[in-house]
Amino acid sequence: MNPQQPFTPAPQPKKRKLALPIILMVWPAIGIILTLLLFAISNFIAAATAPPVSESGDLFAERTPQQTLANVLLFLLGGLSIGLGPISFIVGLVLLIINLQKK
Repeated sequence: MNPQQPFTPAPQPKKRKLALPIILMVWPAIGIILTLLLFAISNFIAAATAPPVSESGDLFAERTPQQTLANVLLFLLGGLSIGLGPISFIVGLVLLIINLQKK
């Protein structure tokens, strides 16, 4: 009789084990930068396509629903990066230390 060998998963490459912790540590900063960049681009486009301000003394032109929606979505993306950023960074740091200790 030939006893079957128990299944053991193949070891993952070290680069793959280190990718998740690094991504968890870097994504909050990338999220903030991306949010600020998209906010600047959307406001630039909105200002370039806005009709001229009327003579009634208004300082700003009316906002369209699309601009409001874009600002709300960008606020949520930035808030998510700020709110979950420290948690994600700590989890990534712990995973990185654990993976480096296994060497």
